Amino acid sequence: MRTRLLVLAIVAVLIIIALGIYLIYQGAPMYQQVYRTPQTQTTALGLRQIELRLRDYSFDPNTIVLKPGERVSIILVNEGRYSHTFTIDALGIDISLSPGVRKTIDITAPSSPGSYTFYCKPHRGLGMTGNISVIG
Repeated sequence: MRTRLLVLAIVAVLIIIALGIYLIYQGAPMYQQVYRTPQTQTTALGLRQIELRLRDYSFDPNTIVLKPGERVSIILVNEGRYSHTFTIDALGIDISLSPGVRKTIDITAPSSPGSYTFYCKPHRGLGMTGNISVIG
């Protein structure tokens, strides 16, 4: 009887651990990244610069707000252990970055308001997505 209770207790602990790991990698709301204002500067050409950090399974920030037709420089920084992409299908953007790499791209926001999803191709299913909101 005592052995049976011990086995049930061990199985219960293993189930709880497995559930916790599953929720972390599935992007459970309690682990999702909180929006924060991106760090911005201005280039010599007058373009606003936005630093976007690619971490393992997340973007920081995961939301970027632009004005219609606004031209910006996005500094992509892969701080993760894996290769990542910055992909926006609707804008024809697909940039690959190895770990530790920085790349700067200039983009022009579409002329009409809308929402555009960006994601990492290999880690999209793990919740590595973000959004560019064009608000005018």
